[in-house]
Amino acid sequence: MTTGILTSASTPGGLPDDLLLEGFQPEIRQRRQKLTGSKDKFFNLAAGTRTASNTALDGLFVAKTNKERLVERRQRGEHIDPGLLAEADVEIAHARKAQEETDAVATRIVGRLAAANDIIKNVDRLLAGRKREPEHVGAGLLAAMDERIFGGHAKKVAPAVKLYRPKVTLPASGVWFHGAAEAGAKRIETLRERDAVGKRPTGTAEADKRRIRMMVADLALRGEPSVLGAAEDTRLRIGWPVQEIDAAPKSNTSATLLGRPTAIDASALIAWAFKDKLIKTLERDIDEAYADADTIDPAEKAKLMKELAAKALEYERLEAEYIWAGLDAGEDIFFRADTDPRAILGIA
Repeated sequence: MTTGILTSASTPGGLPDDLLLEGFQPEIRQRRQKLTGSKDKFFNLAAGTRTASNTALDGLFVAKTNKERLVERRQRGEHIDPGLLAEADVEIAHARKAQEETDAVATRIVGRLAAANDIIKNVDRLLAGRKREPEHVGAGLLAAMDERIFGGHAKKVAPAVKLYRPKVTLPASGVWFHGAAEAGAKRIETLRERDAVGKRPTGTAEADKRRIRMMVADLALRGEPSVLGAAEDTRLRIGWPVQEIDAAPKSNTSATLLGRPTAIDASALIAWAFKDKLIKTLERDIDEAYADADTIDPAEKAKLMKELAAKALEYERLEAEYIWAGLDAGEDIFFRADTDPRAILGIA
């Protein structure tokens, strides 16, 4: 297992493993060290799969080249046994299959290496965040060096962390992966349930009706017409409610407001003339909409969202414990890159 500096977003410049893990329980340190071991294993496997992929690609090139040479010889008039061409096609098919298989393995290994790196960063961020400043921090050269090199993390101490690791038993199939898959499926189902709750509207019909009545009242207030020119030596006319319009001014535009084209505000005029009828119609539409709406009280929604998030985390903890058991048993299994670091470390 390699040690040294691991770059982490939580600790500028990174911290040595022993410095980051100092003070945490052995169970936590052990799992963090196992993650480093997995990362190193995937790194070495990735190097091997790259070599295998290149070899398979070379094999495919050779098989295609052999077929092309046979075709060229036949084109020059040389008799080529059809069986040789058929054998060349079989060799190409086998070489292509080998290349596809090695590429698939390489992609999977590289993906796990990336996941291991992401997981270690998340775990380190969590552990660094759990450390606290001691009550009495020593001064002097050592403290100054710590601040300069490690951003002050060396002087921080790790509090007692509560372990939380659900017990898991080997599934009837005899494969730990099946337990992890089942827990993962339940986690996804719970998250979908939480998302469905999150989409449920929290409004009420009466609240929407109050808003509609205010909107209509505001329109009606703007929509009342007036008389212009009464008791004056000017042309008597009606002052209609107007509103600006998004259009270029035309030469025949008679109504303008500060040089901008305007038009009669029909919605405001209708609200003034038919206020009660308009409100009645709109409130009926609101009742119809809420008749089929799956509404929920805001406080109840927040409570459900929190409960479902906690439930999903419980399934994620189970999934992680099954994966740890599978890794210890030598199964070809690993964590998702976005697995909650609390579940991976088995801490509350």
